[in-house]
Amino acid sequence: MWLIGTVYNFSWAHRSLRLGGGSGAERRWTERTPVQAARLTDRRWSLYELLRFAVPPTPPGRGRRQR
Repeated sequence: MWLIGTVYNFSWAHRSLRLGGGSGAERRWTERTPVQAARLTDRRWSLYELLRFAVPPTPPGRGRRQR
């Protein structure tokens, strides 16, 4: 589920988030992802880039408790 959520936010453009420029028949749309709309990145990430990204380890005392 984490991978699906990450791909959804970083790679998939959403129609409701697109920006329009121009007018009439010359109107061009710039597609954006939720992460671009939140201004956390300036581009769409490929699946390859997402899988290659090194996630830093969680600091001690954060996250789920060990049982």
